Parts: sequence; structure tokens; C-alpha cells
Amino acid sequence: SFAREAWPTSFGDCACPKTEPECYQRDVPWCDRLDGQPDLRYFSARCNDCECRRATVTAASEKRDCPNTAEALLSDEYGNCRCPPERPLCLEGSWDDLDNGDPAKSSVQSKAKASLRPGPLCTTTHDRLSSTHFRHDCK
Repeated sequence: SFAREAWPTSFGDCACPKTEPECYQRDVPWCDRLDGQPDLRYFSARCNDCECRRATVTAASEKRDCPNTAEALLSDEYGNCRCPPERPLCLEGSWDDLDNGDPAKSSVQSKAKASLRPGPLCTTTHDRLSSTHFRHDCK
């Protein structure tokens, strides 16, 4: 009953109301959507431990410049930028960057290369991995 709308979206997710726009799951910012991706504004309609809270920062104080590959020139109020519609999947670095010559990590790297995905998902300012958002200072 705390969601913005009475029914979930066609994707099976609910939005937090504008008065309490941030979703927390197990007392941590960002909730899992039905597709398993973390989101600060939406949560799975099946989530039993999600709650919406007031924003923790003011929009004017935290906006940062986004790189020219982002959808907008400025970040959201948390310092995160969004991938543009023509390149919606956010990938950071490559799997080679993660292994650093460590043989124990080579099996993870091999699986990643086999899936043809160039790198891991991007890190947000809340240290969550996201397929659509990334920190404003991501290189």
C-alpha cells in the first residue's frame, strides 16, 4: 500500500511515491526489481522487505558532470549517470581488468568471455552494480 500506484507496471515492479522516492531493502538503499536488477526508485511487487523512504540528499547539492557517453549532461542527485537509449547496457572495464594475473580468478574470466560480455556491470555511488546507471566519475 506504500507504492505510488495500486498496480505494478507491466514489468511487475512498483514505484516509490514522489514524497518517499528512495527504495530500501533490508535497510540498504536500492531494491531488487522483478528482473533482479537493483533500482533506487522501483521494486518488485513480490518484495516483502522493501520500503520507500524520504530522499537522503537534496537534488541541487549533489549533481555532477556526466561523461559525454551518458544520457544527460548532469548526474542524478546521487551522482549517478544513466546510459543512453541507443546504448542501454552499462559495462565497466573488462574481465581482463579483474583477473590481474590471479589464476584463481581465471575461471570467472573464462566464463565471462564465453558469454561474450566485455566486462562487469557498472558500480553506482551506493556501491551497487547496475545495468543502466554508473558513477559520474566512471572511466
